[in-house]
Amino acid sequence: MGGVGKTTLMKMVHNKFLVGCDFDLILWVVVSKDWNYDKMRKLIIRRLGVGPFDPDADVDAMELFNFLGGKRFVLLLDDVWEHLDLMELGVPRPTRENMSQIFFTTRSEEVCRQMLPDREIKIDCLGPSDSWALFEKNVGDKALNSHPSVHSLAHQIVKECCGLPLAL
Repeated sequence: MGGVGKTTLMKMVHNKFLVGCDFDLILWVVVSKDWNYDKMRKLIIRRLGVGPFDPDADVDAMELFNFLGGKRFVLLLDDVWEHLDLMELGVPRPTRENMSQIFFTTRSEEVCRQMLPDREIKIDCLGPSDSWALFEKNVGDKALNSHPSVHSLAHQIVKECCGLPLAL
């Protein structure tokens, strides 16, 4: 489901890796619906910033695979809509030897299973009390207390948002 906080959580993971990490590369790539392997490789190469690749040239999967194979990397793939084959993309699978890590977000449990993750984290909508707390934080006490009818209207709005953080 869109808007439950997958990308927000991924940004938090990304930021954790940026602070004092032991990885050679930390790459964030937004995949989205209209992806293809060539486009994804180019995005990864652009994110590398430096290296043996011309960011505008076509790079085959094996070249990228060989380059990344010599690195300890973190790859964060946001908004994955369908299964993507890491080998075809040119990304080595994390192993105990390379100690690399790959994280991805998807709306689809089926896509998640197809990607063979070591661990799944399902993010659900918020419950009523957490929904109210987030709404209250976003709106602020001043607005909520500005008129006697605002509180009851605010509770109706929170209920209609069904715990979806993006809507709150």
